[in-house]
Amino acid sequence: MQEREAAEKKRLSKLARVYASMKADAAAEALGNLDTDTAILILQKMDDDATAQILAKMDPVIAAQLTQMMFEGVQRKVALPQEVRQALEEQRRQEEAIEEEATPEPAVESAYEEEYVEPESVYEGSVQQDETA
Repeated sequence: MQEREAAEKKRLSKLARVYASMKADAAAEALGNLDTDTAILILQKMDDDATAQILAKMDPVIAAQLTQMMFEGVQRKVALPQEVRQALEEQRRQEEAIEEEATPEPAVESAYEEEYVEPESVYEGSVQQDETA
């Protein structure tokens, strides 16, 4: 257990160094596509200058929410853009599935389904004569 935690801290420190060495625009975009927990952990591990530069390049609403969550020590309060996109895509798929179930299949018309009418037979003397004559 302690080995796993130590390995996780080491990976987190490395990620924080990687993001800190990136241009702020690129780091802000990349962090914006991570899940909230990971983004917060990385930002908290970075030095203040790098964190400030990255937050400044993020969407102001998301930056404010992440900042508030870091201050409170709370995670999973907001969804970052990637999470929102995934949730909307899942919702769209569910709505399509419901719509497909509710939509009746159109009737298939076929030339063979028409009522068959037997032609009059010429051989049976079926030519009718006018009885009024």
